[in-house]
Amino acid sequence: MGANDELIEKLVKLEIFSDFDPQIEEHKRLLGKVCQLLEPIKFSAGDVIIQERDEGNSLFILYGGTVQVHKTTPNNEQFAVANLATEHFLWRSCPGRQGYPFRFHLRPY
Repeated sequence: MGANDELIEKLVKLEIFSDFDPQIEEHKRLLGKVCQLLEPIKFSAGDVIIQERDEGNSLFILYGGTVQVHKTTPNNEQFAVANLATEHFLWRSCPGRQGYPFRFHLRPY
């Protein structure tokens, strides 16, 4: 199994790619193109991946490790609202899009 095959197997476990079947040649070809667009980034424990109210255009796929999602209150206090593990994806909110702003911190397993 090649590096792309391993990554494709992980991608199809994500909801966003779950309709793809890597056994179908066209699906595998398209997922291979997605793999070519991915850029691995390593973060350390406590690093901020997405800052609250950031504008952005990115999709982060959590390949390994865990991420803790923090929300800031109007009193500027932070609290954890979720713990995400491998095979989750994180949208960086798009400019002008309404939603809940979150702050993401990477935590070790």
